[in-house]
Amino acid sequence: VGITVANVNGSLVVVALSAWGSARWSGRVEKGDIITHVEGSLVESLSAHSVIDMINGAHSGGDTVEVRLLRYRDAIKPRQPQQVVVHLSRSNTTPAPPDAAPGAHYSPSAQKAAP
Repeated sequence: VGITVANVNGSLVVVALSAWGSARWSGRVEKGDIITHVEGSLVESLSAHSVIDMINGAHSGGDTVEVRLLRYRDAIKPRQPQQVVVHLSRSNTTPAPPDAAPGAHYSPSAQKAAP
């Protein structure tokens, strides 16, 4: 899904988004979001590695994963979190860039390095 998480003050925080991951392409995941649930399971006591395994489907599989996030927007309402639920694709293909042919998909494994 293309996210990197870290344990920050006891919370699992999204610290980076891959350019080609479904998290970035969904437009609903942002750096700084706190992951609270994966597939309905509370993840606050789990390691970042365990949560990434859950998100990537190491134990459950399936094409999509439901991730619940908390997002704090101090400029709007101090200390009032926004709850966000996203369904992310676990497949190896994501939508192609906006300037690609209609219906095209990008597959990182299909790309070859320039000679």
